Formats: sequence, structure tokens, C-alpha cells
Amino acid sequence: MRFEAEDQTRQGQLDRAAQIQYGDLPRMEAELKKLSEQSEQQDGAGKGHTRLLKEEVDEEDIAGIVSKWTGIPVSKMLEGDVKKLVQMEPGCANASWARMRH
Repeated sequence: MRFEAEDQTRQGQLDRAAQIQYGDLPRMEAELKKLSEQSEQQDGAGKGHTRLLKEEVDEEDIAGIVSKWTGIPVSKMLEGDVKKLVQMEPGCANASWARMRH
């Protein structure tokens, strides 16, 4: 809207620029504020602000991106990782035991 107001000013349409700057823009800003407050109330009390971006990347984020690239569902990738870790633990214990015997 601000760009439109500037454009209207450059074109000499000062009445339209004033209507945007002093009428439409404040009305839209008030509406945005009202909707933002309603959204925060719907998110629940005590949760704080809803963030659009996370500050840290975790394994689920990485799995989601790899899933998009490969077409493999995220749930399958994460299940597979758990199975690998469960199967790896006894193998590590056996290898440690074998080293201790030699």
C-alpha cells in the first residue's frame, strides 16, 4: 500500500495518495493488529509468541528435507535409524569383548 501511495503521488494523483496514506493504510494496520492479537489468543495462554522460524535445526528438520529430495517418507527414515542403532549396540559390545580377550 505504501508503494501504491508513493506511485500515486508521483503520478500527481494526490487525492488517491492521501486516501491510501491516511485512510486505507491505518485501517489495514489496525486490522492486522487485531488479527495478530486474535491469533495469539487462539494459540493458547502461556505459550508465548508463535515463531515462524526455528533457531536450531534438529534431526527431524534434516529428515524432512532429505525426504523431499529423495521421496522417502520421514517416518521410514527415522524408524530405520532407530533400528540401525538398536542393531549396532550388540555388535559394538561383541567387538569390545573380542578385543578384551586378545
